[in-house]
Amino acid sequence: LAQSGANDASVRRQLSMDEFKFDLYEALAIKPDASIDDVKRSYRKLALVHHPDRNGGEQSEVFLNLKTAYDILSDSDQRRNYDAFHSSREFVRDRRPLSAKEAAWLVDQQKRSWGVREIHPFAVCILCESCPCPADGVCYACGMTFCQMCVRKMHTNGKTVPHYPCRNSTKFSEDLKVQGKEKEAERRMLKGPSNKWLMSDAEFNHQRDVYRERVKRDAPELCTYWAWAQTKYTVHLAVWLPSADGAAELFFDRDKQGRQRISLRPTGMPALLNRTFAHEVDETRAGDAMFFQHMHCMTFCLAKATPGERWRSLFYGDADGAREMPLAPKEHSVEEEQTGGFKPVNHYRVAGRIETASEWHEVTVSVRVPEQSTRALVTASISPTHLEVTVSQPDEAAETVGTLPVAGACAEVEGVPPSEGRGRAAAAAAGRPYLWWRRRLQQRTLKYDDGHTSRTHIDTANSTWLLGTDTSGRRCVQFVLAQWMEGANKNQEEAIRKQLKQTGLSVLTEDSDPFHLFELLEAEVWLRAGAVYKARGALCEPARDLIKEMEGHEEREGRDP
Repeated sequence: LAQSGANDASVRRQLSMDEFKFDLYEALAIKPDASIDDVKRSYRKLALVHHPDRNGGEQSEVFLNLKTAYDILSDSDQRRNYDAFHSSREFVRDRRPLSAKEAAWLVDQQKRSWGVREIHPFAVCILCESCPCPADGVCYACGMTFCQMCVRKMHTNGKTVPHYPCRNSTKFSEDLKVQGKEKEAERRMLKGPSNKWLMSDAEFNHQRDVYRERVKRDAPELCTYWAWAQTKYTVHLAVWLPSADGAAELFFDRDKQGRQRISLRPTGMPALLNRTFAHEVDETRAGDAMFFQHMHCMTFCLAKATPGERWRSLFYGDADGAREMPLAPKEHSVEEEQTGGFKPVNHYRVAGRIETASEWHEVTVSVRVPEQSTRALVTASISPTHLEVTVSQPDEAAETVGTLPVAGACAEVEGVPPSEGRGRAAAAAAGRPYLWWRRRLQQRTLKYDDGHTSRTHIDTANSTWLLGTDTSGRRCVQFVLAQWMEGANKNQEEAIRKQLKQTGLSVLTEDSDPFHLFELLEAEVWLRAGAVYKARGALCEPARDLIKEMEGHEEREGRDP
C-alpha cells in the first residue's frame, strides 16, 4: 500500500482533503445523487452566467470553483473518491477492495496523522467498517469497528438503525435491536419479493403454467383471475395478467343478440375473458385503464349507461354478486369449526403414514334473503360442486316486488343508491328470480410437513340447509356442510389452520382471492375517486398498505406518487 501511494503524487494532491474548501455539489447547485447529464446541464447553465466574457474579462472565484467541480464530478473515478473520502461527505463503505488511488490517499492521510515518513503495509490490518481508515474501537451496540474520523458520524451494519458509535451503553443496544426489527419489517413490506403483492419469477412462472392448464379444461378457478366493483356511476374491473410483459389485448364489441361483449387476451397467452355484459355500458364515454406491472395486474373503469343503477352481476349468466367487491357487508358469510373425528393432541404421524386419521369440520354458510321470504318462495340445493339459493317472485305485481328490501344489497352504502326497485322490477318482467345466489365449492389442497398433500371433501350426504336467522337477527338461508379433511399431528395443527384461513383457500371458489384483486379494487377506486368514495382511514388495512406500497414504488422510480 505504501509503495502504491508513493508512486502517484499527483493523485494524492488531487484527493487531498485540504484542496477543496467548498462543496462541489453546492457549487453546481445539484444533489449528491445527480446523474452525469445533470452535472453537464447545470455546468453549462452556470458557466454562461459566470464566464469571464460575461464579467468584463475577469475570471471570478465562482467560475474557478464551478470549473473545478465540473472536472471532478464529470469523472466517475474522481467523483467516487470525492464522495467516499472528502471531509464534507458522509463516509460510505461498499465492501469492495481498495483501488490504488484509494490506498494512496489512505496511506498519505495516516502518515500525516501519525507524523511518520513511511508505513509498513501490514500496519493497516483492521479497518473501520464505515471508511477505509484503521479502526480505533468497537461499537458496543452493533459490534462495528470505527476510527477516530468516524467517532462522530452515524453508522449501521444493516441490522440496526443508523446510530453514533457506542462504547458502554447496554440500554442503547437493546433499543437499537427493537428499532432494527421495526425497520426490517417496514423494509420487507415496501421492498423486495417478500412483499405479498410482489411475485417472484419462480412463482409467476408456476402461476402462468397453472393458468394454461386451467384454460384448457375451462376450470371453475378461472374466475379468481378477475374481480369487479361498482359505484353510482362507474364499474371497475381488475384482472391478473399471466403475460410476461404485463400487457393484454382488449376488445369491445357486440354479440349476435346485440349485447355488449368484452374480450381480453394476455400477450402470448390464451384468452382470459370473452364474456357478455349483464347490463349496458355507456359507449359514448371512453374507458380508462391502469397497469400495475409489479403486481402483474391491470384495472379499467367503465361508465354505466344508466347512472344510479345497481348491477346484480357483471356478466350475463353469473349469479348475483359473483366476484363483486362488496361495498356493504357481504350477502353471505362462512364459518368453519371442528366438530368431531380425530383430535390432533397426541397423534404422531410416521414417515410412511401407517397411522391415518380424519377430522370432521362443520362449515356454516349463511346467505341473507329478504325478510318477507317464506319457505314456499325459497329454494336451496346442495351438490358436490356448488351451493344455490333461489328466491322466487311472489304472486303480487312485479312493481310491488321491486320495492322489497334485500338485506345487505339495497342499503345506500358508499355512494351506491338503493336502486334495487328498478332492477328487481326489470328482473321480474324478464322472468328472473328475485334473488339468485350460486357459489361453487372448492376442494382445498393442504400441504403437510412430510411433503405430501391432501384435499378437503364436502360430504353432501350429511349436509343440509335451513331457513332461519343469522347472529345479527337477519333472515337467511344457512347451509350446514360436513367437511372431511386428513388429520395432522400437534406440531402441524397451527400450520394447517393458517392454510385454511388463506384467502386463496376459501371454501367457496368465488370468495378466493389469491392475487389480492379485491384489495387492489378498493385501492384503485379510492385512487380514482378519493374522499368521494370513502376516507383513506376507512379503507381496509390491506388496501391502505397497498396504497402506501404504490406510493413508495413511485418514489423509488423517481415519479410523483
